[in-house]
Amino acid sequence: MKSKYKDCFLNCMLTVVNREVGIQDFLEEFNVKDAIYAVANAWNDVDKSALANAWHRFWPTMMFDVSTTTDEDFEAFCVTEEKKMIANLVSYAQSLSDKSVNKLQEADIEEMLNIENDAP
Repeated sequence: MKSKYKDCFLNCMLTVVNREVGIQDFLEEFNVKDAIYAVANAWNDVDKSALANAWHRFWPTMMFDVSTTTDEDFEAFCVTEEKKMIANLVSYAQSLSDKSVNKLQEADIEEMLNIENDAP
């Protein structure tokens, strides 16, 4: 959910920057109401399997319906939702006309998404 919120926030920020509004101006105008809408949108994007997997980590003895898992033949490496989101943000940022934003790389987006992982 947190990465979906950050995705929503970064998309809003990139959209504003594309309209040639500075990042600092965006941050000053982004208020609690905007944050609540971003959280609501992120919550709406959470799928059932993510919730089930999250509960499974908290309550490992919980029995899940094994028929809901899909064991299909290998066709390709699985790309996580976060990697897909990062790729979409990078391609969106690189398509913008603002020179400071279209130079964003995958590592920059990953750093932004994981910035508080290093916090105490």
